[in-house]
Amino acid sequence: VGDEVGDAFVKKITTEIAKMKVGPGTDSSNNMGPLITREHLQKVKGYVDLGVQEGAELVVDGRGLVVNGYENGFFLGGCLFD
Repeated sequence: VGDEVGDAFVKKITTEIAKMKVGPGTDSSNNMGPLITREHLQKVKGYVDLGVQEGAELVVDGRGLVVNGYENGFFLGGCLFD
């Protein structure tokens, strides 16, 4: 994919990720629910960390997401590498 097409795609996807609603899986208005355990959340965050360490550009970073009312939940927002 050429840079121009790739850049347009990343911009479009970034906009869509920003619209995503993350919250409890029992709320049908959410696009994404929590991960199943703290260990799973840490494992997925570790993969994002590894991508950054290996030089990938993290365009959208959902690692710091906190869902109001569920501050101890295992939530991860959308992440996008370019």
